[in-house]
Amino acid sequence: MQNEIKNILNLFNQKQFQKAKAIALNTLNKENDPQIYLILGMIQSELNEIDDAIESIRKSIKIKPINPDAYNNLGTIFNKIKNYDDAILNYKKAIENKNNYFQAYFNLGNSLSAKGLKEEAKKNYLKSIEINPEYYEANLNLGIIYHDEYLYDKAISCFKRAIQLRENSSPAYNNLGNSLLAKGEGANAIDTYLRGIEIDKNNFKIYSDLGNAYKLTGDHNNAIASIEKSIKLNPNFSENYSNLANIFNDIGEINKAIELYKLALKYNPKLTYINYNIAMIFYKLNQLETAIDYFKLSKFNDHEERILQCQYKLGLFEEFNKGLDKELEKPNTSRLVASLSAHASINLKQTNDYDFCKNPLDFILKEEVNDSSLLERLLRKVKENKINHRHQGLLNNGEQSSGNIFDLGDSDFTELRDAIFRFSEIYFNLFKDNECEFIRRWPKHKKIRGWYVNMKQNGFLKPHIHEGGWLSGSLYLSVPKKNKNQTQGNIEFGLHGYDYPIKKGKFEKKIINILKGDIVMFPSSLFHNTIPFKGEERICIAFDINP
Repeated sequence: MQNEIKNILNLFNQKQFQKAKAIALNTLNKENDPQIYLILGMIQSELNEIDDAIESIRKSIKIKPINPDAYNNLGTIFNKIKNYDDAILNYKKAIENKNNYFQAYFNLGNSLSAKGLKEEAKKNYLKSIEINPEYYEANLNLGIIYHDEYLYDKAISCFKRAIQLRENSSPAYNNLGNSLLAKGEGANAIDTYLRGIEIDKNNFKIYSDLGNAYKLTGDHNNAIASIEKSIKLNPNFSENYSNLANIFNDIGEINKAIELYKLALKYNPKLTYINYNIAMIFYKLNQLETAIDYFKLSKFNDHEERILQCQYKLGLFEEFNKGLDKELEKPNTSRLVASLSAHASINLKQTNDYDFCKNPLDFILKEEVNDSSLLERLLRKVKENKINHRHQGLLNNGEQSSGNIFDLGDSDFTELRDAIFRFSEIYFNLFKDNECEFIRRWPKHKKIRGWYVNMKQNGFLKPHIHEGGWLSGSLYLSVPKKNKNQTQGNIEFGLHGYDYPIKKGKFEKKIINILKGDIVMFPSSLFHNTIPFKGEERICIAFDINP
């Protein structure tokens, strides 16, 4: 019997499934052996003969009730057909039969994870690793769960351990790069992706993620090249066309972006978020009715808030107020809705019931960075102009960097990031007694995005808000000279912007005088703009602290 088992397993490992199946069936005609039934079930599963596979393994269990491998394999078959409840049941029976069965704990974790039971999945991955610390797959999957929970340091630790266990693992490098990028270590993420590519030059996914990392660090050329390489390896991966479209949208090639977005939808009509991206383009082109149609198609992210904004700009105030009433029933945390509600309260003479930050002009704070060395180093970095620029329709006679400067791995930008976080604590402590959602829901886990804006003479930035931020701010590295009573180059705050219609009412404004080294912070829902200036330059680093 042992010779027959060895022969069948050799054929199975060689993927000669039909031949292995024939020998197994012939052997079973002579003797009902539980091991042969178990192997036959595995063969039938590979041949997608699922019902027969389940029956064969159950026969193995009937002959030999204490049979952990049979229960484990039966669980794997149920997992394969997405019958996770029966998979979980059988993995648990396998563990009852063999309490140190680390593979069964791992498989149980996979099925629990597929059901969305992440905490239970984690416990089983950890148990699998406790039994066998050198189990690569468990370390990898545990890291993926930590990443999904935004626990990036724990995820990074798991992926690094997986790489120690399997140095030639491209997926481990890919996942490590993703967590490093999410943590804000863009340069390290790029290096990690490149090491993964050295292992597997045909991994389209790692090229795709590398392209996104280049985009986030402002390197458009390498971003485009990487994503195009991914497309060459796998033309059917629809997300690549969307990611490529995002880059062309950033650099102002709108028609190319729309063409690529539509191509992505052609490959995968289920990617409805692409309709959102197209809607945003039409919004920026002021084709608001078309934008509304695409927002409705998308049903993605803040699409209802964006529809509200389009309705307001179109003067459809009745529809706007109906939508605003619905937003009031949700957590009052949308920076966009907060700005719309504040504007409408003045323009339409109605109450502002949206409780994000009803009086944002009272929440402006100016402090001073007293580190002249850091300021000079940052100014030099900006003037070196080594970061790609993005199209910015609100900016006149100036340049805005692309990507996130805090993802570059640059020590000066990292020092600035830490300083901004310290100033954000000063800000919070100053306003912490205020009763509004802006303070009540202050971000516990801070993420930061930053970019520089370099304006030349007569430059200015139109009124805008930072919908994606929570607390926004600017650090001023160079400001135009001005006389005592001049306001040129200063930052101006108000409740009006985005060319919203004005029927009546006066919109209050507040001008903050700025000098080199000043840092100004404010709620992301507050409109702000730059007053045009005469002089050589006005350079600042803007930032959003995000929830």
